[in-house]
Amino acid sequence: MIIGSGFIANSFRKFYFDKKNILIFASGVSNSKEKRNKNFEREVNLLKKYSKSKKIFIYFSTISIYDNYLRQSLYVKHKLRIEKIIKKSFKNFYIFRLPQIAGANTNKNTILNYLYFNIKEQKKITIWSNSLRNILDILDVIKIVNFCIKKNKKKKNIINIMNPFNIHIITIVNIFEKILKKKAIYNIIKIKSVADTKKINCFKPPKILGIKFTMNYTDLVLRKYFK
Repeated sequence: MIIGSGFIANSFRKFYFDKKNILIFASGVSNSKEKRNKNFEREVNLLKKYSKSKKIFIYFSTISIYDNYLRQSLYVKHKLRIEKIIKKSFKNFYIFRLPQIAGANTNKNTILNYLYFNIKEQKKITIWSNSLRNILDILDVIKIVNFCIKKNKKKKNIINIMNPFNIHIITIVNIFEKILKKKAIYNIIKIKSVADTKKINCFKPPKILGIKFTMNYTDLVLRKYFK
């Protein structure tokens, strides 16, 4: 059972076998810049409707809880609130904390789409200096989630998923410039924002999954979906 109609929900619906004993909750706030309380409360109320479900409950949180700057945002605080509700309300759950996900996503609120479409349309963008991001292919997320559910016998699981290599935002811009063959127009503001992969206990994909986190992983993923 998959709840939601957005990018992650549709990705799992397309590639994931929809088992009757699993409930994937992917219907909630997707805009990390969201500030309207009514949208946060809508997700909380919807979540509570399934609190008596006996299915394995799956929720997607954010790795930004480890980012000293981003964790102050209403979005991240909301995610932490949802995590607490899940811990109290569900007996059998998985919380997967994810970084920025790349895929066939039309949501222009994501940082990747924000950068890509504004560079494409030659609109001015703002770049945070000293800020790093972590990019993960949605297909790799699906592989990892599927593997964890099959192999992990614990009933209450919180799993951090990142690729080992963070990337500077300006480097993402440079990749998009090469893909689009256009120069970005931007201004830089001094903000340090990073979730340090070396300090976070993250899931390490076994070789059987065929996921290769190489130095050029992010470059390959961006070219895969944006070229």
